[in-house]
Amino acid sequence: MRDQVEQGLRRLRVERLQLLQLHRIDPAVPLADQLGTLRELRIEGKISHIGLSEVAVAELEAARQIIDVASVQNRYNLLDREHETVLDACAAASLRLSGDQWRRLDRIQPR
Repeated sequence: MRDQVEQGLRRLRVERLQLLQLHRIDPAVPLADQLGTLRELRIEGKISHIGLSEVAVAELEAARQIIDVASVQNRYNLLDREHETVLDACAAASLRLSGDQWRRLDRIQPR
């Protein structure tokens, strides 16, 4: 993850990423290790804010014990309310939730 951030900084020709959105938590790597690396990069000044994507409430709560979560981006739209509990947790913690508008076509029921 550190190498990817370093490469991104070079490609973008910037010294700091304003927001790094962790799009998928790697199930093979402990969450604390992933977020610990991002926290270190923030302390080093390479990342300003850290966001999470496609997380459950338990993952969000665990993450908030390790880092300041700036944003949460989960799939959420009129047809897909699977992450309603995450929306509630974000509201309770005054976090922004960005609901991805995409939807899986296989979940839409024909009329």
